[in-house]
Amino acid sequence: MWFSMLPGRIMPRLGRDSTYRVVQIGGATSIDAGGHRLTKEEAAEFKEKNADYIFREFVLELKILQEEGLSVSTRQSKIASLFASYPSAGPVHQLDPFSLTEEDFEEYLDIVGVPLKKRIQSASKQVKKTIERLGKDKYKGGVILLNTGYTTIPHDFLEYLGDRYASKDTSWISEVITISCWTMTNGFDSSINFSFSPHEPENETIGLLKESFWNNINSVMNEWASGGFMPPQEKQEPMEPVSFQENGKVFTFGVPRLESSMKDVTNKY
Repeated sequence: MWFSMLPGRIMPRLGRDSTYRVVQIGGATSIDAGGHRLTKEEAAEFKEKNADYIFREFVLELKILQEEGLSVSTRQSKIASLFASYPSAGPVHQLDPFSLTEEDFEEYLDIVGVPLKKRIQSASKQVKKTIERLGKDKYKGGVILLNTGYTTIPHDFLEYLGDRYASKDTSWISEVITISCWTMTNGFDSSINFSFSPHEPENETIGLLKESFWNNINSVMNEWASGGFMPPQEKQEPMEPVSFQENGKVFTFGVPRLESSMKDVTNKY
């Protein structure tokens, strides 16, 4: 889903409060009450690591990706080494993962997926602690991956890597919910985009979370509009190309192009 915006408008960044609204409201369409953050009692006085939320039969941990993963120098070096053997049309190497061989593409995913892997592993430990304390027979684990800053990871990659690491590295995460939010601009027009996975949840509870998410997004956008589109404290900045230099070569990861709404107007003249 996407929303078009006026020039210069930068929408609020999704975070823990907006995600909590999704979990809290998620049960409103069912017989059960909505979800909640772990209480002090449920979290053992917060003396050890815990998951974030309880929603019906799920213990859920939220992990947020707010930083651009390709800004890390060690990751840049590995990416540069991977693409160095591929021809470049000019002095700048365009980083297109779909130009890689199948083997190199898998290596690329391993490189860019490190932040996700670490978050899945951390979430697993927190979920495990919480479920063991509250009852193994009562709950199962889930993780919500919210991507608002790692813009070089498309939503499909996020979904694939989240599922892969959850199934490969832990037995405590049975459901991975992936949410992406990204803004595009051409300097005049802007659009804000959202994705939620799984697209067609098989689990009823995850289906309620999906429904709640889209309802919450509409509420966030309406509240922002009714407030006069005031600049938020936490901004969802537009996507920008990521460039870095390695061994005298420049590598660039481009961004999708947003077509101008003025195109039809200028074509008339």
